[in-house]
Amino acid sequence: MRQSSAAADHQQVRRYRALAALSMLCLAFVMVGPAQAATITGITLSACTVTATGCNATGPELADTVGANSIPNAYLYLSGATPGFVNSGDTATSAALGLSLQSLGHNTANFEFQPVSALAGIGAVNNSAPSGYFEINLFLNGSTTTPDVSIFVSDPSLSLGGMPSPNSGTGYALSGALVPGAGTQSYQDGSTLWTVVTTPVQYGCEGGNGSVPIGTVCPTNGEMVGKFNNVADGIPNYSFSVTAFPTTPPVPLPPAVWLMFTGLAVLGLLFRARRHADIF
Repeated sequence: MRQSSAAADHQQVRRYRALAALSMLCLAFVMVGPAQAATITGITLSACTVTATGCNATGPELADTVGANSIPNAYLYLSGATPGFVNSGDTATSAALGLSLQSLGHNTANFEFQPVSALAGIGAVNNSAPSGYFEINLFLNGSTTTPDVSIFVSDPSLSLGGMPSPNSGTGYALSGALVPGAGTQSYQDGSTLWTVVTTPVQYGCEGGNGSVPIGTVCPTNGEMVGKFNNVADGIPNYSFSVTAFPTTPPVPLPPAVWLMFTGLAVLGLLFRARRHADIF
């Protein structure tokens, strides 16, 4: 009789342990959760013309982070705890970005690029986008053909100031093809919604007001990059800042949480039943 009781006790203990292990496994799954690591593959931008469907890329001013092509490179400078350029040079590897989307929310991120129409030593032929607008596309997680975030913004030097807007108009892919814009300024990364905003694209020397005479040559330390390298050459640059704001909307509890709660509840009932049996 005692042996039978001891065997039953041993079996009951094994059940308790199994339920406890199941509950801990569910808790670990919930605590770890899915990885959130959206990576910026690259960026393209172009002067654009506003239409009923968005802002369509027209050039001639444009830039990208592809490298080793005829398009000027856009160089990203972060002004955080460790300031400096993220990309450099003109190879496919060095001109690429490859940083997390989250980093744009933790640092002041400034893009600098030189006009296509810049002539060596005398600055740009024109000092603003022809239409007064630029369209900007962000490509994430290895994508090179379809933008994940698309924005168009006005050039303040033409007194067309305003907030950046989502763009569904055509823009350039990293592959060079004209493609439809994403039509959104936001990107869902796991449970976090990132909204990307930009300042207007300005032209001039560093510290200027975005409007300089044609042929201006910047003073020493008055600009940051050339067409194909992140080295100053005296020619005024276009520049704009990018920020990513995170928002975490409320989400329903995942099934794993309910499974954990159920396991703990069953475990508690079994302990109570065992204790009741010991008393009586």
